[in-house]
Amino acid sequence: MSTPDPKYTSNRHKDGAPDSEETIGSFHESDNDPIVPDVDETMSGFPGGVTPDLALRSALGLETHPGVFVVHEMGEKSPEEQYPHMHGAPAFTLLRRVGSGGMGEVWEAIQSSLRRRVAIKRLRRDLTVDVHRAKEADALSRMFFQEALTTANLQHPNIVPVHDLGIDEKGNPLLTMKLVRGVPWTDQILADAELPPAEYFSKHLGILIDVAQAIAYAHSKGIIHRDLKPSQVMIGEFGEVMVMDWGLAAPFNLPKDATPEIEGIGLGSLFGRASSPSGTPSYMAPEQTLTDPDSLGPWTDVFLLGGILYFLLTRTAPYSESDRSQAFQQAKGGEIEPPEFRAPEAQIPSKLSSLAMAAMAREPADRVPTVRVFIDELNAYLSGADKRRESLQIVQEVEERYQAAPSSYGVLSDCLVSLARARGLWHENPRIQELHNQLVESYANAALLNNDLTLARSLAEQSSSIEDSRVLLNLVELAQEKNQRTARERRLAIRLAVITMLLLVFGGMKYARDQNWAREKAEQAREAATLQRDAAEKEQYFYGIRFADIYLWEGRLAQAVSVMLDGVPVRLRDWEWGILMARYASDDMILTKANPLQEIYHASFSPDGNRIVLGHRGGLISLWDANTGARILRRELNNRGIWTARFSPDGSKILAGSTSGMANILDASTLDVLTTLTGHIFSAPVMRGAAFSPTGDRVISTGNDGFARLWDVKTGASIWAERLPKATYSAEFSPDGNTVAVAMVGAAQVQLLDATSGSLIRTFQGHTKSVYGVCFGPDGTRLATASTDQKARIFNVVTGGLLFEIPHPKTYPNNLAFSPDGKLLATAGEDGTCRVWDSSTGALVEQLYGGAEMQRVEFSPDGQRIITTSLGEVKVWNIRNMLQPASAVAKEDVPATATLEVLRTVGFPYDRKGSWAGNDEAWLAPAGRSFYKSQNRWVAVDSYYSVYSADNKQRLDIAFNGSKVTAWDNETSQVLAELAPNGGFNAAFSRDGHLAATASQRGELVVWDTRDWKSIGKGMQGADKTALWSLDFSPDAKYIALGWLNGDLSLWDVDEQRIVYNIKAHIPMRPVVTVRFSPDGKRILTSSSDTTAKIFKADSGRLLMTLSGHDKFLVGAEFSRDGRLVLTAGSDGKVKLWEASSGRELMTLRSEGPDRMIMGAHFTADGLGVIAVTSRNTISQIEVFPWELSDYPGSSDIPFEKRLELYKRRVRMNPKAQFSDIVWE
Repeated sequence: MSTPDPKYTSNRHKDGAPDSEETIGSFHESDNDPIVPDVDETMSGFPGGVTPDLALRSALGLETHPGVFVVHEMGEKSPEEQYPHMHGAPAFTLLRRVGSGGMGEVWEAIQSSLRRRVAIKRLRRDLTVDVHRAKEADALSRMFFQEALTTANLQHPNIVPVHDLGIDEKGNPLLTMKLVRGVPWTDQILADAELPPAEYFSKHLGILIDVAQAIAYAHSKGIIHRDLKPSQVMIGEFGEVMVMDWGLAAPFNLPKDATPEIEGIGLGSLFGRASSPSGTPSYMAPEQTLTDPDSLGPWTDVFLLGGILYFLLTRTAPYSESDRSQAFQQAKGGEIEPPEFRAPEAQIPSKLSSLAMAAMAREPADRVPTVRVFIDELNAYLSGADKRRESLQIVQEVEERYQAAPSSYGVLSDCLVSLARARGLWHENPRIQELHNQLVESYANAALLNNDLTLARSLAEQSSSIEDSRVLLNLVELAQEKNQRTARERRLAIRLAVITMLLLVFGGMKYARDQNWAREKAEQAREAATLQRDAAEKEQYFYGIRFADIYLWEGRLAQAVSVMLDGVPVRLRDWEWGILMARYASDDMILTKANPLQEIYHASFSPDGNRIVLGHRGGLISLWDANTGARILRRELNNRGIWTARFSPDGSKILAGSTSGMANILDASTLDVLTTLTGHIFSAPVMRGAAFSPTGDRVISTGNDGFARLWDVKTGASIWAERLPKATYSAEFSPDGNTVAVAMVGAAQVQLLDATSGSLIRTFQGHTKSVYGVCFGPDGTRLATASTDQKARIFNVVTGGLLFEIPHPKTYPNNLAFSPDGKLLATAGEDGTCRVWDSSTGALVEQLYGGAEMQRVEFSPDGQRIITTSLGEVKVWNIRNMLQPASAVAKEDVPATATLEVLRTVGFPYDRKGSWAGNDEAWLAPAGRSFYKSQNRWVAVDSYYSVYSADNKQRLDIAFNGSKVTAWDNETSQVLAELAPNGGFNAAFSRDGHLAATASQRGELVVWDTRDWKSIGKGMQGADKTALWSLDFSPDAKYIALGWLNGDLSLWDVDEQRIVYNIKAHIPMRPVVTVRFSPDGKRILTSSSDTTAKIFKADSGRLLMTLSGHDKFLVGAEFSRDGRLVLTAGSDGKVKLWEASSGRELMTLRSEGPDRMIMGAHFTADGLGVIAVTSRNTISQIEVFPWELSDYPGSSDIPFEKRLELYKRRVRMNPKAQFSDIVWE
């Protein structure tokens, strides 16, 4: 039987709210106290009748009992009265009991000899005086010695030190330990629940690593803990992490060559046979519920560490915390609900969720193998090593593809696209640049061989190697000279031929006819060569469009516009080019990615708006060009996060406030440290907020220690420090510099302080939860606050009165900022949305959807842009359109007679009628819509992709910048709702139209009820998830098939909101372009950019067949109405029909010509035809061809092959089909 250490938990009210003051701890019995071994069983574990104390003394070489300690308890008789024979002071004086449990109690005491405070652990008094419990007390005494010796011999920084072991004057055991002052980890986790996820995980995963290091050390000594949980960990006042309670520790069987031994003493001899079941039911591993202790081992502690990680992710234990017996039964079964389902509202990183579930696998063999591996995985997550591994893997795949086909246009283009993704994952990958230069060189050489000089020149200019670029450009010049010389020779040859014909005309008509025939043949050969070159150029155009699209999604505007303007000739620019130019010309979003291994805490404009300073998690600060997104300079300041990064009012200095509790004043041109401000010190020192005064000579700072401090910038001296009721989160100077507003976490208030003295002027009340953000209006008369009670508020600074509230339903604002003119207020939402409000009325002006949780927001000095930070991204949004009146649209730029047509890509309604438009030159409307002029017509570009309900009554438009999805009534053209799926990427309706689903590039699935457009459930989510590329509802709307950017296929249960399965469907990092259920719901069809389509069994994900035959990436696939046929469409200009039951290819339709590319294909609604869309240079050449299938399925009396032949003949003869350049294979 074991004696656990105190379960240190803060005193709490019945409703779970903490008391206003936290004590050192209280020790109480609860349903979460551990199950301990039976007394009789424990005593029987010692062989041969040897008692535990004799066994221990023998093992240690002791001939006598441990030393006798005289202990005096405050409030009892004086030491002289209590111990008349004692000389001098008692060894220990007990001051107060700080913990008590089922078997033991802990006291704070003074050790007389060293005059220090220590912790004394002893058996509970009632157990030692009750004669009826003597047998139990005797066993406990023996186990007490076992625990004491175990803890004393595990000497590790994260294990509480033991000072001495002895007995009191009555023979009861005493353990003297270090007195740990602080809070239990459980309380710290719950107190930090409202922290931004990045800060929360950065803080607590570090603590978990410390705990795991202590356990790994114990394992190296042959000991397992068996009772790990957050309440067993103490966080000291100065950040110490201590693993407590080794009362259930036990030895495990090590290999023969690894006998546990410390200081020459075999630890295994200190223990009797470990008893089981034992542990805390809400955390126990399945093997802990068994009676066989031999099933326990290090894998058991791995499970318990996974349980702690589970608590960090969900704030709940793996099993029931309210019902002890129920928890035990759950532990016995070993079934644990995944974290994302236990806490669907939380932002849970998928990698941490996977690690927790892997550590808590039911079978030990399936778990994370060791604690050290568990630690490595946590460190990899914190450092971003997993992204580096993925980047290296992509580079390896690119190298293999390149070596296999070093001269293929398609392969080289795909390799460059993949390499761009690898660079996005790890910008400093040392293998990328050299490989990129090799690919560009090979691509340029292939273009030279094909006489594609425009492409070759463009690629040569892209090479980062000056020498290679010069060589390639010289080759291009030589090829151009050769072409010009050949052209001159050809013209001369033609002239000579004409002269010869004139001279010989009377010599015979036969010779003239022969010459004419030869000339025609030569012309035909030249035309064929031109067609071949044009085809290659057209293919390169579409690959260039793919590059530009990726660059725009990544926010690399300079690269995107370079490809679109320099790499695409004017004569080839089609509607795809127009959409991308609209995205660029609108300047709707600049995405500036910092080091992808560093999360970003703060971003701020310079006073002139030309630079941006970023503060990163790992102590990095960096400068960026605000116009191009190029990084200018970076510097490592320390190993802690830069929570605040701001320019001084004159732009000459930068303020960098750190989570280490100090701030640096930096030179803004060199990032050299000029002054250091030090003063915020606490157990977890964090300088939450800091700001320059309007004159730039002072700095206000706030921190976790609850102080607001004013500093002199030049000297770094503290001017004043004001203690506030709670931890402070942010602070701002008023525009005149006379006052300071400070926001507080936990106190639900904002205080206005005198900037000269720090004295309180007034308090702004009305918040019900923590306040994270605060800012003054530009005239200083208004103060705006952001609170976790889901509201922003605007106060009158002079009176302190509330002007109005701005609700944020289902989310809360983290931060906020006024525009320079004070007309707008921007809030950074926890849901990843930046909302822009009319600051005088509180009316919503615009929503900017960023994806992950937004932490900071700020206007540019000219008020034309907004900068936001979220996780590892900084986005700069152009908001000039929302600042101008809509009436500015037109008198000057749009003809009064202009017809506006909406441009959509491959968004077919179910009746397969689409509207299309082309483009020539771009124009940006102040109303936020982009227009393109094409053949004297103006075309409005307001959506990137559209999907329609089965009855064609509703439509979902996905914005071309991927930021939102809009639901429309398709009959009245009224907007039904604006949906924010954290970056719209695709959407689908259920067959009955009652449900819709939206997918995002961040891997989030949201299901909507179309009757009120309310969200009814979310699927996978998280900033580190790959893009959700395609989706489709099953016919009964119970499931959704999901196709991912990384080539995976998933099945989502709509009602249970869980993944049924996830399989590797296609080549990794080749997106699943389309996914479709068969009409009976039993099969799933996928198509991919890996050139294949596949059919899977819907209920299990088992592969049934692969449809191979296209030469290039697929753009679509679907079942026929009866499910007997499959249609696939490829970028190779082919549409193929397949027999769905066998996978047999039935026919291929090929689009001839260099400027024909299949953009999409579908069966008609009646199932008797096919619609395909091909692309040409102008709007008039984008055509829709119906291919009638009226002979299918036809009479059952005619064999299928015969019907197919009849079908082909019918297609050839159909006068409506316009098949002048379409050939059946």
